[in-house]
Amino acid sequence: MRGTNRAVGLLALAVACLLAVTACSVPGGYSVASLRKLPESGLAYPGSTDVQARHSDGIRGNVFGKGSAAMVGIVGTTTASPAEVIAYYSHVLVPTGWEQVQENPSATDYPGRVSHWVAWDKGVLSFTLNIWTEGTATKYDTDLESTGA
Repeated sequence: MRGTNRAVGLLALAVACLLAVTACSVPGGYSVASLRKLPESGLAYPGSTDVQARHSDGIRGNVFGKGSAAMVGIVGTTTASPAEVIAYYSHVLVPTGWEQVQENPSATDYPGRVSHWVAWDKGVLSFTLNIWTEGTATKYDTDLESTGA
């Protein structure tokens, strides 16, 4: 009987540890390093200038929340119109299995700035394009992240 109680106690401890580790991992199942290996991670409109890579390591979940997934993307500037940039990304992403799932042509994610926001999904991955104009320049940023558990 004593051996059985010990075995049950050890099993319960193992399950509790597994749940604690799982609950404290970064959601999405991808790290910055694994996302950067994907061809979409550095996808920039041809001829863009001021292209800069960016990333977020994500935030581990805890008892207070789920956390956030790792993300990679770029920021760039071009002389092309927003419509041309959006068309480019659609022509590159859709033939490789990405499906456009959302679009908001009048997003106001920053005060005083209206941007055009488009999102595509492929399995557990999400690719987002946010595009706006400043003077005669078209600026944009991309996000590639996992939406999976």
